[in-house]
Amino acid sequence: MLFTAKGAQSYSDIRTINGVVYPTFREACFAKGFLGSDQEFISALQEANNWGIRLTVKETIHLCLTEIENMLQANRRSLRDFPSMPYPIGYARNQQHNNLIHNEMAYDKEMLAEQYNTSYQLLTDEQKTIVDTIMRVVNTQLAAVYFLYGYGGTGKKFVWTTLSSAIRSNGGIVYTVASSGIVSLLLPGGRTAHSKICYTSPCNTKYNMQYSSRQ
Repeated sequence: MLFTAKGAQSYSDIRTINGVVYPTFREACFAKGFLGSDQEFISALQEANNWGIRLTVKETIHLCLTEIENMLQANRRSLRDFPSMPYPIGYARNQQHNNLIHNEMAYDKEMLAEQYNTSYQLLTDEQKTIVDTIMRVVNTQLAAVYFLYGYGGTGKKFVWTTLSSAIRSNGGIVYTVASSGIVSLLLPGGRTAHSKICYTSPCNTKYNMQYSSRQ
């Protein structure tokens, strides 16, 4: 403000914009355009509130608790495991619905197909041989067990990521599990082996890819 208020001799002179003396420097800065206004966002939220479905506090709490319970049950836990937490009233889980399978089928197939095409082009000749071999078994519905081993930095995780995107883009289910929590975070949809249960309900073909971080 000091650089723009030429000839100012007092604080009020600094707060004077186009002949109007503003009570605070903040308001003077708004008038000068130095500070952005949140009015556009406030108006959008007010409009959404006026046109949207209004929920009571109880309804909002119930929906939040229900969503939390769904996520916990997908990991074999429940809000009932935490006595200090309330439980959604009237919660009824669809017993015919397998949350694990639902989550595994919820991937964006088009995005994964693009990811696979891009990743496949970046594979080395040796890596392509591995991917082609495993995908041939997947596509022909044969049974086989493969163990991918290599030193650090040889691209094991990249190969698993490519295979996962290939199978999931075709509607298949891949359980990517690892022996440690840190490694599981590096895999798309990865979990630790002890927290992932493979259900045997009828569904699309399931493949269990176990990543080994041993060198």
